[in-house]
Amino acid sequence: MEQRDAALHDQDLFDEECVEFQSKMAERIGAGENLQTYDHMKTCPRCPALLRDLEYMAASIKFALQTDPDPEPDDLVWRNIEDKIKRGEA
Repeated sequence: MEQRDAALHDQDLFDEECVEFQSKMAERIGAGENLQTYDHMKTCPRCPALLRDLEYMAASIKFALQTDPDPEPDDLVWRNIEDKIKRGEA
C-alpha cells in the first residue's frame, strides 16, 4: 500500500510540474526560448507532445494565412454546412 501511495504522490508532483511548465509555455515560446532545453521536457511524456501539437498548429495557421489571402470559406463550404444543418447532421 505504501508503494502505491508513493506512486500517487509522485504522479501528483509530476502533474503539478506539468501545470506550472505549461502555464509558462506560451511566454517562453514568445520569448524565443528553446523549450527542449528544460529538464521537464526531457522527462515528461505529455509536455513535448503538447509542444509538438502547438508548433504544428502554428505552422498550419501560418501556412494557411500565407497561401490564402481571403480566409473566408467559399460558397460551396457554406452550402455544405447549410445542407448538413438541414439534415440534422451538424
